[in-house]
Amino acid sequence: MRKVIASPFVTLDGYMAGPHGELEWNEPYFDAEMAGYVNEQFGTLDTLLFGRVTYQWFATYWPNQGVKDDPIFAEKMNSLPKIVFSKTLEKAEWNNSRIVREHISEEIARLKQQPGKNMVIDGSPTLIHSFTKLGLIDEYRIRLHPVVLGSGKPFSIHLPDDTIQAADDCHQPFIGQSLSGHLYSVLHRVTSFLRLCLLGIDHDPVDDKINDHFARACQCFRR
Repeated sequence: MRKVIASPFVTLDGYMAGPHGELEWNEPYFDAEMAGYVNEQFGTLDTLLFGRVTYQWFATYWPNQGVKDDPIFAEKMNSLPKIVFSKTLEKAEWNNSRIVREHISEEIARLKQQPGKNMVIDGSPTLIHSFTKLGLIDEYRIRLHPVVLGSGKPFSIHLPDDTIQAADDCHQPFIGQSLSGHLYSVLHRVTSFLRLCLLGIDHDPVDDKINDHFARACQCFRR
């Protein structure tokens, strides 16, 4: 059966987006390591799921500036089937897109029964919150960034205390169980002192502002 995978960007202080849904803060951290992860993930999926805000942002960027910045990845983004879940979006004009306005649980159940690869929510914090409440997400792949926003839309899934198990190699994902019993992973790709923090090892952070948010970040991913 196909899965719905949530792959949010998450800041060090536990936010998926800024107060108005801003996601631009993740752009400086889309490096070769992140690109490799995304390309690997795209080999396991065939459908992109969006909320309205992220969809409109991507629909503006990838067919235009994205083609200039990264033509190979832009071809994937522009050609894959895309579903945007919105009651207010009037048109979905990005190539191979359609809108779902109601009966979301039924639509996802129908899609999971179809042959094909997995479906991913790329960004779209509001949609992740909605799908989580409906019990529609099978796997979480969290892209953690060394950024502090201070406010915004939180990643608040409330995982059990024993959810995260530290990997022996800090370059590997953490593996654990979500409340629904399905596996998820945490992409562990930030600076070395953050890796040490999440592994529970003593560290000597170089940025006092980030240090102030270590405890909150660790609590967020261990709840």
